[in-house]
Amino acid sequence: MASNSSGVFVPTTRIIDAGEIREAKVGSEQFKDILINLTETINSMSSAINNKVNGTMDTRESISGNQFFPDPTLDSSSETTPIERPEYRKVINFGVLDPTGTTKNVAHGISVTSNTIFTRIYGTATRSTAFLSITIPAEVNAAIGTPNVKLSVDETNVRIDTNPGDWSDWYAIVVLEYLK
Repeated sequence: MASNSSGVFVPTTRIIDAGEIREAKVGSEQFKDILINLTETINSMSSAINNKVNGTMDTRESISGNQFFPDPTLDSSSETTPIERPEYRKVINFGVLDPTGTTKNVAHGISVTSNTIFTRIYGTATRSTAFLSITIPAEVNAAIGTPNVKLSVDETNVRIDTNPGDWSDWYAIVVLEYLK
């Protein structure tokens, strides 16, 4: 497994010389060394792949690749063994913001339980006329004339609240990341 300050990577260079494999006699020390090297390389590659953050931004629920600390309510005496928790991601194609500048709700389709914890809720809105993109949530910015935009999630919907104004040409995408 290759590692640097930017992350973990799968090696791209040849690990085992094919000629060595052809020459090794089954059962020989050389053959055993090749198998050990191959096993260590596969384990290392599996670890690198499993530790990568998934760059897929899908409207279906997927695992992000991030791992969170074990549930703090569990310990060695718990019936359930404390393990790292996978983070899930779902992108909501929110569509056009409420044109009158109030509130719009879009169902997220996530089965929210008492164990669900949202770790990140963020998005962008893009204006198609006089092109401009803003992050959501956004505060008032006199330079671009955008009112406050608030983002929230409940057990059923993603909600974007906007101050009064014409939002008919603003299109939004929201990303939800959460633990189950």
